Amino acid sequence: MEVVPLRPFPPTGDGCGPFALASLRACGIELRRARDADIVFLRGLYQASREDELAAGAWLAAHKQAFLDSQFALQHTDYISRYPNADFLLIEQHGRPIGRFYRLRTPP
Repeated sequence: MEVVPLRPFPPTGDGCGPFALASLRACGIELRRARDADIVFLRGLYQASREDELAAGAWLAAHKQAFLDSQFALQHTDYISRYPNADFLLIEQHGRPIGRFYRLRTPP
């Protein structure tokens, strides 16, 4: 499934390259720990990532929303319980959430 960015990176050449942390900070992009208050954004992000997949079906809006809510809750609960030592981070640009980054550090 292709992930469509909520906001694209600025064009290269203006000091905002997509891989260097310093370049990301120059573009106002920061990582911070996810908090309980971020669940609404994370649920919406999950829903947006599934829109194309669910567009083909004949879903009633309420059924689609209930399905997406339950799938997000199951995924979130699984990640939190299965990977308690992982970093659950929110990606923000100029203080506004634009994505998530979940990282599990394990020995080689």
